[in-house]
Amino acid sequence: MSKNLIDEAPLVLLPSLAVAIGLNEAIFVQQIHYWLQTSKSVKDGRKWTYNTLPQWKEQMPFFSIRTIQRTIASLVDRGILIVDNLSSNKSDRTNFYSIDYDKLSLSTRQNDVIHDAKMASSNAPKWRDHDAKMASSTMTPKWRNGYTELLS
Repeated sequence: MSKNLIDEAPLVLLPSLAVAIGLNEAIFVQQIHYWLQTSKSVKDGRKWTYNTLPQWKEQMPFFSIRTIQRTIASLVDRGILIVDNLSSNKSDRTNFYSIDYDKLSLSTRQNDVIHDAKMASSNAPKWRDHDAKMASSTMTPKWRNGYTELLS
């Protein structure tokens, strides 16, 4: 059996999610979602999970710490990932993470609309583009125009 085949817990994600929000972001959001399913940390009706950056790297060893930081920042900027410090102790700087599932759903729906529009335009017959280009160009060879100007 090959060492590269699945004999350990796999990371699973939908290709459509990766297309919608980016591959790194999709992997990270899926990992957060996984941990939220078993989380006991709840604040204001929202489940939260936490890991340190080195702990995230253990789970996703193919990412550098810097890539994880960029991925978190990207998700926070889009409003998909919510980061908060839930500790009442000011010296505890543990970040807790949650997903705004509404924003995630909106991001994937917007991507579906863009994808559908691209598909509709790509399904247009290619001959239409060619005919439009031919009609807009002059059919007279450029050397003939130059020759006529020399005679006048």
